[in-house]
Amino acid sequence: MLQYMRVKYLFLISVVGSFSLVCLSLSSNATAFGVLALLAGVCYAFVFVYMVLRMCEKVVDGFALAYGIVNAGTAVGMMVLPIFTEFLHRTYGWRGTVAILGAISLHTSILVLWMGEPAAKDGVDSQDVRRQPEEHISAVILNEEHNVSSGSDVEQSPLEHLLDRGTVSSLDRTQVRLESLQYVCSKLCSNITGCLHETWKHFGLSILTELPYTLVLNAGFLVISLVNTAWVIYLIPHGVSKGFPLSQAVFLALYGSIGQCIGRVGQGLLVDRNWVTSVELTIICSIVGAFTLCLDPLFHNFEIICTLAFIGGLVNGARVSLTVVIVKQFIPRERFKHGYSLNCLFFGVGEPLGGIVAGYVANAFSFDIAYEVLGSFEILLSFALITTNYFITRTDTTTDDI
Repeated sequence: MLQYMRVKYLFLISVVGSFSLVCLSLSSNATAFGVLALLAGVCYAFVFVYMVLRMCEKVVDGFALAYGIVNAGTAVGMMVLPIFTEFLHRTYGWRGTVAILGAISLHTSILVLWMGEPAAKDGVDSQDVRRQPEEHISAVILNEEHNVSSGSDVEQSPLEHLLDRGTVSSLDRTQVRLESLQYVCSKLCSNITGCLHETWKHFGLSILTELPYTLVLNAGFLVISLVNTAWVIYLIPHGVSKGFPLSQAVFLALYGSIGQCIGRVGQGLLVDRNWVTSVELTIICSIVGAFTLCLDPLFHNFEIICTLAFIGGLVNGARVSLTVVIVKQFIPRERFKHGYSLNCLFFGVGEPLGGIVAGYVANAFSFDIAYEVLGSFEILLSFALITTNYFITRTDTTTDDI
């Protein structure tokens, strides 16, 4: 849908998202708060996805580094925004803090205007392009209606002809009606299946079956999102559980954030120079992350825990950026928007799952067990990606030989 949307509409969406945050500060009940928060999140998602699609269109060479630099802003926000938000909360209260953050988020509107309209390709007018999906769907529906009408005329059985002429007994009439009912049901099922198939293709979900490895990759994105979210949630509380004072444990978040910044940018330097593919680097990061998580419960020295937090931030930050770089590398350019949409879907599902897993395992058992569970996820992910990378490499080699 974003590929057919004008910049002026996205500008309005970004303004609505910022205004929703400002209005959220005035909400007086949980329902209004939830609706406004949901609206702000949806608006932000529209704007962010559009920016990535425009970056993919504009940046042909060096995409991994360019996206890593942009995505490093999130890691910087992890370091700066909590401190800034805490200052605002002490000064203005939570309502004033949310209102100020909503006003600050208006910068996305400026970025949308700055990026401009997508370039029309091959001299095709943008309105004609936007009309194509509607015309395609209309043609499919008309075609199905034509098949139903023509099929009902052509595929009439001999018994139906005799029934029309009044030369069939009542027993045969029942048989004819049963056959007709079976025919109608089969035709209805065929039409429903065709409609679902066209919908599946129109929204790009067919890429999961046309390129089977995308299903495994997207499942890997979900695990990466889950582990990263749980790891961020655990950083400070697990430091406190090891006996460090809170004033000291917060430095774990600082070292983790620094690692995230370096990892998000560093992956671009490695991938763009063709030293390693994005999937191979993700495998390496997953293996290192598994060792980091499994070793953490064994140590209680603050310097070692800070080092592990830095390494964890390094590999998690790299993999968060690599999820998009993988789509850019292994999905055909004309299908990037569909591949990235699925990436956002699976990654977005993994974030709340990470929060649920983090809370449940830590409360039911301990932080040490929780880190072991996350480490086991990393090991399973590594094996799955190693297998997937083998088949991707084998397919590419076969294609080149042909």
